Amino acid sequence: MGQIHDLIEQEGRETAKLLYDPSVVDAAISMMTAEQERMGVTYSGFALTGLPHTRLPTDQTTGHETTWCKTGHGVKLMIMPGPSTDAQGTTTMMGVPFGPIARLILIYLQSEALRTGSREVELGSSMYAWLNKMNISRGGKTYKSVKEQARRIASCHVTFTWYDGQKSVSDKSGFVQRGLLFDEAYDPRQPRLWDDTVVLGEMFFDELTRHPVPLSEEALSHLTNKSMAIDAYIWLAYRLHALSKPVNVSWKALQQQFGQGYARLQDFRRKFEPAVKMATAVYLDANIELTDYGMRLYPSRPPIAKRQVLVQKTS
Repeated sequence: MGQIHDLIEQEGRETAKLLYDPSVVDAAISMMTAEQERMGVTYSGFALTGLPHTRLPTDQTTGHETTWCKTGHGVKLMIMPGPSTDAQGTTTMMGVPFGPIARLILIYLQSEALRTGSREVELGSSMYAWLNKMNISRGGKTYKSVKEQARRIASCHVTFTWYDGQKSVSDKSGFVQRGLLFDEAYDPRQPRLWDDTVVLGEMFFDELTRHPVPLSEEALSHLTNKSMAIDAYIWLAYRLHALSKPVNVSWKALQQQFGQGYARLQDFRRKFEPAVKMATAVYLDANIELTDYGMRLYPSRPPIAKRQVLVQKTS
C-alpha cells in the first residue's frame, strides 16, 4: 500500500487527516475496507491522451466549438464536434465531450461492451443505476450535464492515431455509432433516461477489445467530480504494472500529459498534486513519489486483477 494507507493503519484516521486532505483520507479508508471491487475498463488510448477538462472555446469563423487535439506518448487523439438531432427533428452542432461526467459515461459503455463481448450496450435502468453508484445524481443541473455530455459523445468524430516507427494506425469511427439519445419525455421519478441500446463504433470497440486498461469502479466512484484525478488514475493503472524498474517523469512531461491549458508550470503543479494524491488514495498498490523533479514511478500491481476482465463472446 502507499504512504497514506500505511499512515492510516499505523496512526489512525484522525492523525492522517492532519497531514492529508480529509476527503483523500476518507477515500483511502473506503478502498481499504471494500469487501469486493467490480471491474471497469477503458481503452489504452485514453491513458495517454484524454478528453478536455472544460468546455472548449468557440471558433470565431464557424461559430462552433473548436476541435480537440491531445498528443501522448506515441499516440494522438483528435475529436471533432458533430451534429445531433433531437426527438423533435431539431439539429444542433454539439461540442467535444469534456469533464468527469463524459469520462464516466465512456467508461461505463466500454466496461459493459467488454463484459458482453458485444458493441451493442443495453441501457435502460442499468446506466442510471451505475451513475448513481458513481455518486452522480439524476436531478436538476446534474441531469442536464449528463444529457449534454451524452449527446456530445454520440455526435463527435474521433481519430486515435498510433505511431510505430514510420507506421500510423487511425481509428476514424466515433465513440458511438448509434444511440445514447435521451428520452425527451423524461420523468425524474422513473429510472429510464436513454434509448434502450447504444452501438459503439466498430473500430473503437475492436481497439478496446485488444487494448483494455482494467480499472476499479469503486475507485472511480470517489473521483466523480475530479476529471484530472480520473486521468491520473487511468494513467497510473496503465503504466505502473508494466514497469520493470523505477522511472522518473519530469514536471514538464507531466504538464504535457495532464496540463493542457496551463501556461505556467507552477499553476499546473498546484492543480495536479491534489489530483494525484486522490488517485493514489483509491489505487491502493500505486507506488509513486512526488519530488522536486517530478514523479518517480515504481513497479506496482494493477489496481484490480486483470484476470477479472471477462469477455463473453456472443454467438
